[in-house]
Amino acid sequence: MLPARSPLRPLVVVVLAGVIALSGCATPPGGAASPISPSPTESAEPTPQASQTPGEVVESPAPSPSAVDPGEQATVMFITLEVIGGTLEATGTVPDVVEEGGTCTLTLTQGDATRTVEASTATGPESTFCGLMTIPSSELASGDWQATLAYHSSARSGVSETESVTLP
Repeated sequence: MLPARSPLRPLVVVVLAGVIALSGCATPPGGAASPISPSPTESAEPTPQASQTPGEVVESPAPSPSAVDPGEQATVMFITLEVIGGTLEATGTVPDVVEEGGTCTLTLTQGDATRTVEASTATGPESTFCGLMTIPSSELASGDWQATLAYHSSARSGVSETESVTLP
């Protein structure tokens, strides 16, 4: 005589097969995207200076489209522009452009004050993405700031439309 079968056995087999099948869809720890590290600079042109400390945000003029235009015009758009936990955070995209080696520059302006921070880019299947750019809120006066996001590479450049962000 055969041992009695558990009524849960077929269910366990189906669930286990589903878990194994879906495990191939899982995102690796840290996410699927390449890590992107922001690097603050003094201007829209990457010119590191010995006196500049990592993470330092310095005043510089806002880039104009003609100042960063080496070739073909690119569309640049913000993905995020918000204050989270005492830090202004911004990310962006350059749709329909897939290329390595570009730089994104976030420029914030309030009256005569200007703050700029740069980030490297990462490519996706149909776009280039600007890495996370952050500025501590403590380094920015409260009120409304005007923000632009510029993209620059050896082949193309562009500047986003101006967005407004309010700091408490």
